[in-house]
Amino acid sequence: MPLDEGFIGREYPPSDPYEVGREKIREFAEAIKDESPLYRDTEAAKAAGYPDVIAPPTFAMRLSVLAQEAVVEDEQLGLDYSRVVHGHQAFRHHRPIRAGDVLVAVAHVDDIKARAGNDFLTVRAEIGTAEGEPVCTATSTLVARGTAEEGEQA
Repeated sequence: MPLDEGFIGREYPPSDPYEVGREKIREFAEAIKDESPLYRDTEAAKAAGYPDVIAPPTFAMRLSVLAQEAVVEDEQLGLDYSRVVHGHQAFRHHRPIRAGDVLVAVAHVDDIKARAGNDFLTVRAEIGTAEGEPVCTATSTLVARGTAEEGEQA
């Protein structure tokens, strides 16, 4: 079943707050094999002008996924997640994510297109502090394979 283009422009409620911990940053940096001391050493981060260790730029994916959950779990949208592959990801950072940040993410459906029998769903996550300071804009394109009606083209 094709996705409903009437969802374009829909905004979802904020995710639950996520507290960024030093250990989570270190684990993420290890997982992506980035040895930067800015991700592990508080003194190195402070020497570079940060109040604490910072997270690698792609750490924002964790918050992006939290925001996307609201969209993909929306039964009215009708997304069959078993058919989804990740098509594209982009981040625009307003400032680095830091240890101690308490972040929330708000999902927006920016676009839905049908191409070659597939639905392309573009979701933007506005990630910010619980107090409202913008931190990162994450944009994801999810591809639902074989869900669009044949012959549909965008």
